[in-house]
Amino acid sequence: MCILNPLGTSMKAIIRKIMGYFFRGLLALLPLIVTLYIGFFMFGLVVRIVDGSVVFIPKHYRDIPYIMQLTQIAVTLLLFSLIVIFGMLLKTFMGRGLLKAIEAVLNLIPGIKVVYRAIRQVIDLVSIKKQKQFMKPVLVEWPGPDRWIMGFITGDAGDRLSPDTVKKYYLVFIPTTPNPTSGYLSIIPEDKIRPLDISVEESFKLIFTGGMVQA
Repeated sequence: MCILNPLGTSMKAIIRKIMGYFFRGLLALLPLIVTLYIGFFMFGLVVRIVDGSVVFIPKHYRDIPYIMQLTQIAVTLLLFSLIVIFGMLLKTFMGRGLLKAIEAVLNLIPGIKVVYRAIRQVIDLVSIKKQKQFMKPVLVEWPGPDRWIMGFITGDAGDRLSPDTVKKYYLVFIPTTPNPTSGYLSIIPEDKIRPLDISVEESFKLIFTGGMVQA
């Protein structure tokens, strides 16, 4: 009995360690797998559309040299142009209204709604990061003394937003976990802010995972 207990304990420890490595590897590979899946899906969709476009060529024209290849190139350029035009429309009131209407329809479909919202949040987050609105990861003493939370300095509060002119104040966005696309905008004095020696990407990794994946 004394021999079996240590063996059982060591086996449990080994299994826990193996499962820990498994989930760590899975979490690391999951974004890559999803990205590749979406990439291959989109590529396959474009290929099917382009290949299917040849049916619109009259049969007596299909023997013309390179007509099939030229048609596929033309359809590819057309798809690219349509996406560019849609991107331009999103800057207008009509384009934004059209996108909201499409999103409203997608939100009515139970399964699609969850997937779309998750992808939309990730894309919005990446767009925000590319626009460099999150400038610097910091710790702020909030909501009370000796309690610190991660945030991002997004700008100088200036005289118009500062509560007084004695201290220097900053605009700090405090994201929520695990959805950093929502959060709080706070005006915090400089002496309550501690800069972090990590990148924006590392900060978001911590927030996304609730600290389970270290920066």
